[in-house]
Amino acid sequence: MAGTPNITREEYEKRYGHGGPIVDRSSSPPPGNQGRKAKAFRRLDELDLRSADLEADVEVLSLDKIRRVSGLEALSRMARLSKITAIVSGAAERERIGGRRALAELRLQSCSDTLTRSLLDIVESQYVHIEYFDTPLLDLTWIRHPGRITYLRAWGPLIRGSRHLCASPIRRLVLQNVVIDGAFRDLLRARTETVVSLHIENEQAFGPGGIPELEQLPHLRSLAVCGYPEYRQAWIDFAVAHPALEISFLPPPEPLRNPVARIADVYRGIDILEIVKGKKRHYEIQGNIAGDVFDLDATENDALAEELAKEARAGRLKLETFASSDELTVTAGNIETLRWAIDRMHQLAAKRTG
Repeated sequence: MAGTPNITREEYEKRYGHGGPIVDRSSSPPPGNQGRKAKAFRRLDELDLRSADLEADVEVLSLDKIRRVSGLEALSRMARLSKITAIVSGAAERERIGGRRALAELRLQSCSDTLTRSLLDIVESQYVHIEYFDTPLLDLTWIRHPGRITYLRAWGPLIRGSRHLCASPIRRLVLQNVVIDGAFRDLLRARTETVVSLHIENEQAFGPGGIPELEQLPHLRSLAVCGYPEYRQAWIDFAVAHPALEISFLPPPEPLRNPVARIADVYRGIDILEIVKGKKRHYEIQGNIAGDVFDLDATENDALAEELAKEARAGRLKLETFASSDELTVTAGNIETLRWAIDRMHQLAAKRTG
């Protein structure tokens, strides 16, 4: 661990939970827009990029409060495009156009699920900034091309899929409500030689014992975590024991107004999410179950959904399924029903691979 803060225990006692943002000298910021040719579209109901007034030499594209964006294949003809910013914008449907578009920077702020997923399908970027609240879950596996990411800022109700980034040359991670699990710890172990800055703001409290890999990051210069009251002594002891590490203890975040999500159970390798909105509560499985869990073609998600729905009706189980070409969602009112669904999916998958 590098750096020279050498802050005393007394100073950490004063700062705990009031640390404010750290001064991050760990990585160069993404380039600004000054001197680059930019094109901005604002406050439109419809925008088809294929027919938009969009010159081929535009370097920075901004989409601000566009209700329905379409025609993302037009990005392929913009040879000098290096940055896309989309703010509070959406798309009528998720576009699957294939290929990839290399950028220096991608910023997605409070966009719809359809537009967020469409851009993450095709963009390969060094700087990735995602603020996502359209659904209760942001899955980092949605980043289809993570191979160049050095800076990731992901903000959302619940973030999982950290293991997907193990091969990314990440230097700086800024995360809100990331699941601190084996996948996240695998990411830190995989990036011991590259991570220099780590910033985690979780509603759910955790102490330094929850991330023992912090001790294995030799180049870590700055760390920001929330000053949870229940872990006050543990975090201050950790800070004093690492005098060369610049540490900031931030105020715990305000609870999100959106549906609250948490991983309620992991059954046979599949996360079961609990989604709470007001007084309503349900449980769901979500992801590329066929491909990621059973090593089947992603199109098998549709077949799994159809079989589950059929058997649930026959057994009078209250269960809903939805599938696309690369994702399956199964929803129920209790964990036991989803465990049944997982057992059946294992059996169905075994038939297909046997």
